[in-house]
Amino acid sequence: MASTSTKMNEIRRTHALLSPRAPFLQRANNLFYADDYGNVICPAADPGSLTSYHNDHTTPRNLGGPTTADNLLPIAAKANAVKSAKTISDHFSASTVSKGDLMTGINARQVVAMDKFLRSERKGRDLSYRLRRVLCKSPPKGVRWGARFQDMFKTYLERDREEGRIKWADGKEDGALLFEYLDAFVCDGSKAARGAGGGAAPRVEGRSPWSEEEVRLFEEAMGKHGGAKDKYAAILKDREEGTWGAVYGVEGKRDGVALKDKAAHLKGGGAGAKGGVVVSRKRGREGKVDVVQNVQRKPALDRNASRVKWTGEETAAFLEAVRKHGKGKWMEIKEDRAAGSYGQRFGAVRSSVHLQNRYRTLQKQQQQQQQQ
Repeated sequence: MASTSTKMNEIRRTHALLSPRAPFLQRANNLFYADDYGNVICPAADPGSLTSYHNDHTTPRNLGGPTTADNLLPIAAKANAVKSAKTISDHFSASTVSKGDLMTGINARQVVAMDKFLRSERKGRDLSYRLRRVLCKSPPKGVRWGARFQDMFKTYLERDREEGRIKWADGKEDGALLFEYLDAFVCDGSKAARGAGGGAAPRVEGRSPWSEEEVRLFEEAMGKHGGAKDKYAAILKDREEGTWGAVYGVEGKRDGVALKDKAAHLKGGGAGAKGGVVVSRKRGREGKVDVVQNVQRKPALDRNASRVKWTGEETAAFLEAVRKHGKGKWMEIKEDRAAGSYGQRFGAVRSSVHLQNRYRTLQKQQQQQQQQ
């Protein structure tokens, strides 16, 4: 009950913020608006839907923007994710974003084209329901919208449509094709609608693995855009044929953070055996500063090593190492690389905990023999 009340209060607040402008389309209780960047939004849309929205601070709060009606503006949720804490400007910088970059959703002309198609099909009786179903409902579980709807729909028309390819200029405002795509994506989550490039890929546990081809294209993109101030955003926006952005960027599976992490991993900052450089943030007297640490990671041990039976030869070498280094010096025993030593022969397989447990087992066996 509380969640429903919260949702209704949010809808009323959004209606109040949108009251100076008129909706370009109204079907039953569903009002469709166009935000300042051309994206269609609906106050009653579900989170994660194509027309979902956020009440954005025009002047970000980190720059002193207040949370008042004159500084709040409803915009598409995907556009707000791109805008983040930046301001709108035609001049590129790390703290600004252009209006063109905020066009992430479906536009008003496409919605009107779908409306006309449904009316021509004599489906006016359930027209409002069908529009709301494809525009305001969240996709099925495991399916999500990509970063830019226009890129997804274009790829669907030109490459992934099962009934034949259609040129973008001919199909981008075709109401029948739009409804076909949205109905398949939102209602069925079909493979044709959300396939490679034609829609967002199904959600997976954690991040999807990188293929060798994707890594190769990403390295080429880093060489091309490595000198840009916001190189990861440039890689995501690059739609030149054969680039990483054209092949994988339209899928919406990777964001700037994923690209940054992959770049660090390729440079040696991943969780590899050789270790790498880790940059952390610590607060000092003058604010947060970057602290660079050189972390040397050791090769991972075999997790099944404890299940491997100890041979008589390994046990004899282990007891000899205990007599040499002393009880409890498990790391010294493990890291001893003298010729013929236990560490040189078996140290790469067993951990210090394995050695400690093995010594306790041998002590118990010795005690039991003495009691008998």
